Amino acid sequence: MLRNLQRMFGGTVAVVCLVSTLAVAQTPTQTPPQGQPQNLICSKDDGKGDCVAAMTADGKEIVVVGEGLKRGEAMTCVNTGNVVNCKPATK
Repeated sequence: MLRNLQRMFGGTVAVVCLVSTLAVAQTPTQTPPQGQPQNLICSKDDGKGDCVAAMTADGKEIVVVGEGLKRGEAMTCVNTGNVVNCKPATK
């Protein structure tokens, strides 16, 4: 009887873990539309002069690649499909 309860509990835990993993994997991330330039502000840099995150207009933070950009600088970003490349914004 105890073995059956342990087996049922173990199976239930495995199913809950699988379902939670799938739920997290289905959460979409917001990135700029592919191929269209978008003006963003660098929200996080790596301390070496490269921007690694930017804030979108709706307040969500996205991962970007911005060489030569520091936190707070304006930049123009283009989503190339698998990476968002950013350059300093022209004034």
